[in-house]
Amino acid sequence: FTNLAVARQVTLAGDLSVPGDVSIRNAGVLYVNGHTVSIGGGLTTTSVGLRMQNPSDLVDVQGDILWTGNSGNSTWLSAGVLRGHADFSSQGANMIHASGTHRVELLGPAAAVDIGFPSTNYFQHLQVQGAAISQGSMPTVLGTLVLGASASLSAPALEVRGSVTVGTGASLVVTALNVGAFVEPSAGFVQVASLQISGLGSAQSDWSPSAAHYSISDLTITGRVRLLTNLIVNGSMQVSDLLTLNGHNLTVGGSLTANSGQLVMTNPSDAVEVQGDIVWATFAVTSLGSLTAGTITVHGDFRVEGASALLFQASGTHQVDLVSSSAAIRMDVA
Repeated sequence: FTNLAVARQVTLAGDLSVPGDVSIRNAGVLYVNGHTVSIGGGLTTTSVGLRMQNPSDLVDVQGDILWTGNSGNSTWLSAGVLRGHADFSSQGANMIHASGTHRVELLGPAAAVDIGFPSTNYFQHLQVQGAAISQGSMPTVLGTLVLGASASLSAPALEVRGSVTVGTGASLVVTALNVGAFVEPSAGFVQVASLQISGLGSAQSDWSPSAAHYSISDLTITGRVRLLTNLIVNGSMQVSDLLTLNGHNLTVGGSLTANSGQLVMTNPSDAVEVQGDIVWATFAVTSLGSLTAGTITVHGDFRVEGASALLFQASGTHQVDLVSSSAAIRMDVA
């Protein structure tokens, strides 16, 4: 046969090779059961149709992958590898719910990723070895994102709750990117208009955001991050947890706001230069013991706005330099 339609429950007892298309439809369910499924054409499946629950499961699709239906269950895609060489798309909400160790691999040279309702669909792990382009938001990646050597991924929006690895010569271009952490060192290039680093729980993440590998317009830190190189933010920056400079430079082209977060400057080499204003905002945590060395250089105003006068407490050799002769210093505390 050339094509295969699965319309009832099937559990594989061995490897399966189909030269054409595979369609899992209606009440059809295909249990890969620790085997390899090689598809020369495309794969169309309902959200309940493909069951990958064994680490040895491999579904390799040369053509397009299309998910239809709804009400995906996270136990149905919990292990194995789903490998696509062309486009990957879905047409509805709550269809792709991967978990465990399951991994989606995109190997196509120009794979289009089109996931409807991306906030309700998610991959566990995603690996891109070719070039993937998404015109809409990508589904959330609950685990890790890996871009192999010379791979590329571009999307308007992407959330990766685990870590991101960008291989040698690879590129990640996203308008709005929310990541847990970056695996260092990054050997590729990351270009982001709005970047949020959420951290990996309470653990501190090391980050090497060298200008050779990162272009960042706006940055929000909502996790615990320690710099391993200098950091340049072309636009504005907000810190809502802890950012440790660790002897490096932070350059901000716009404003810097510490909003329920804090900079940690305890090394004499720590240097922060902000072209706009610095605001220690309403819910910033106390800086006692966090600002003991280094220099903050401000080209705009310096403001403390909060419910306590203890929000900004520098000590030791820490220094604040006000560059502008018209710079305003405001302590608006309750």
